[in-house]
Amino acid sequence: MNENIPVMGIGGKPFDCSVLQEATIEISDISVSHAFLLAPDSPVNLLGRDLLCKLRAQIFFSDDKIIVRLPQRQLPQLCAALTQASEDQILPMGPMNIPERLRQEVKASLWGTSKTDLGILQTDPVKITLRAGIEIPRIRQYPISREALFGLQELISTFLWLGALVHTKSPFNTPILPVRKPDMDPDGKPVYRFVQDLRVVNKVVQAKHNVVPNPYTILTAIPAGTVCYSVIDLCNAFFSIPLDQDIWDIFAFTWTDPETGRSEQLT
Repeated sequence: MNENIPVMGIGGKPFDCSVLQEATIEISDISVSHAFLLAPDSPVNLLGRDLLCKLRAQIFFSDDKIIVRLPQRQLPQLCAALTQASEDQILPMGPMNIPERLRQEVKASLWGTSKTDLGILQTDPVKITLRAGIEIPRIRQYPISREALFGLQELISTFLWLGALVHTKSPFNTPILPVRKPDMDPDGKPVYRFVQDLRVVNKVVQAKHNVVPNPYTILTAIPAGTVCYSVIDLCNAFFSIPLDQDIWDIFAFTWTDPETGRSEQLT
């Protein structure tokens, strides 16, 4: 601390604050030098106009609130930079450990143990009815690169072993689409997601009523004055519903083994 300067508080009374030595602040791609004021009586950390300018902040005013916006990449680092916590309050970064109490309350069968878990439900199989007089869709498989075939091979083999896929000979055929993920596996090989193009199947089956509420109906139930929302990320929460055996062939596709070059139909 080098000096004290007078500061006008919110109560209209001036008081002295100590000026701390300049420190370098790095937030995402922005690096600035700034000298903070030490105000022990302040209940929260405050950002002054000078630092807001350095951080490229934008402030918007409305009738009932003030909104501060920062470049999206800076937001997580800024929150971390302005949060004070004792050592026992700091949470470690990385995957969270699930409390043992929660593990015991949830059925063991609901926890995923590997990337190929299917979450198959023990429920009545789904029945699908084809429209009358339809033309059976049979679309040839698009060309797939050798890399993508090897990327899908582990998934296909696992699904066959689990019984989620079976060998078949069907008049139906729809293409599969390997979608490459941005990450790599531990061996540095690309990872692919298995996707099947079922748009033509949707056109030949009889549509059923929706079993879930329309999302727009749910949104209209939110009070107009609501300003805070909770968001739950369910990207890794999934389950599989079995299909009635009589309709398995509707979902047939052609798979080419990248090692043998042999093509066959699976469903």
